[in-house]
Amino acid sequence: SDPLGTLASCWSLRVPLAAHYDELALLARWARERAPGWIVEHILADRWHEAGGTAVHELAYGVAAGVEHLRALIERGLAPDEAARSLAFTFSVGTRFFTEVAKLRAARVLWAAVTEAFGCSVPARAMTLHARSSRWSQTRRDPWVNLIRGAVEGFAAVAGGAEAIELEPYDSRVGVSDAAAQRHARGTQHLLRHEARLDRVVDPAGGAYYVEWLTDALARAAWAELQRVEAAGGLAAALAQRLPQEELRQAGRRRAERVAR
Repeated sequence: SDPLGTLASCWSLRVPLAAHYDELALLARWARERAPGWIVEHILADRWHEAGGTAVHELAYGVAAGVEHLRALIERGLAPDEAARSLAFTFSVGTRFFTEVAKLRAARVLWAAVTEAFGCSVPARAMTLHARSSRWSQTRRDPWVNLIRGAVEGFAAVAGGAEAIELEPYDSRVGVSDAAAQRHARGTQHLLRHEARLDRVVDPAGGAYYVEWLTDALARAAWAELQRVEAAGGLAAALAQRLPQEELRQAGRRRAERVAR
């Protein structure tokens, strides 16, 4: 459930945004009593990537949605820690390895800064992070090369610190994936874990100068865009003013020009 993502892509919601937040607050209270640790809202930051946005756009608008959710839940009586622990994020991971690793690490930096500003305790500032393969990186022709891309994306997701990883089957852009393609997608993760042993290191990219520099650069650029969204009144208000849509339109045009050259 991600009403702001739906609003961005469909221009309308089945129920008013305020009503969605009312229901979300009720769910969070129910989960606190009956299903502790259950995530009641999943913010789909990957929608901004799939719409043609850059890593900075995905970070800024994904975290901006988190800010709006936090604010709405706290206004409805939830404690900051309870509100923060009710949310999780999904980001796309493409084949630009170092950019994707730095993007996921920057997401944690941004969310920690946001939750600190809302008064959350240190444990509640941790972002619950789910990473999935980018549809931009998949090809319909000669789909076997998507196996290699999936391995790179899975490696980047682990190095970036994702708790949950979802790799697309190599034939997902052709049609309904068959059993063999689904098995390969699962097998890629098993290889990364049991043969490459990537789960044995807490932060494999930590301390690498280029990754640390790129993480900081992405976080600073995304924070500046996040501030622009907040100055417009939040993500919902910015969508009504078409600020993110115009940013994505320009990013898509620049990408098309680069591909053409």
